[in-house]
Amino acid sequence: MLQPSLMRFDLRSEKLDLFNILPTKISSKSHHFETLIIYKGKVAIVTKSASFKFYVWAIDQDAQNHEWLMIISFRILTRSLRVIGTTHTGEFILAPSSYSDDVYVAHYNPGTNDYREIKFMITKLSPHCYRRAMVFSDYLENVRLMSKRNFMI
Repeated sequence: MLQPSLMRFDLRSEKLDLFNILPTKISSKSHHFETLIIYKGKVAIVTKSASFKFYVWAIDQDAQNHEWLMIISFRILTRSLRVIGTTHTGEFILAPSSYSDDVYVAHYNPGTNDYREIKFMITKLSPHCYRRAMVFSDYLENVRLMSKRNFMI
């Protein structure tokens, strides 16, 4: 049986090694692996149960054996969402993996239990037509205005 593991790459030595094997409580069939994120400065894994409950597991970096601790759990009952990342304030960013009518991204703040959705306007699709959605949380675009002198012709 294959055991999911977390690998790390050391830039100085240019070596890849096994950092940690995921325990069965995280990689069991009752928990569907969602994504690897950074939560409050720690490497974390989000899993989701069949009852739409999300569990956030973080590595205890202070412990000698780097064990995984479940640090937070929450349930989102609306739509089939997945965690795609976090904000710098600790909010979880959730998005569907596909859509048919509404395109939206949700934010959940575990500190205040606040949940909000941001809906995007799109052209209507054919009925019963589903599209895949690829949502990235850390995309940044430089929108600096460039003058003519910045270009070499």
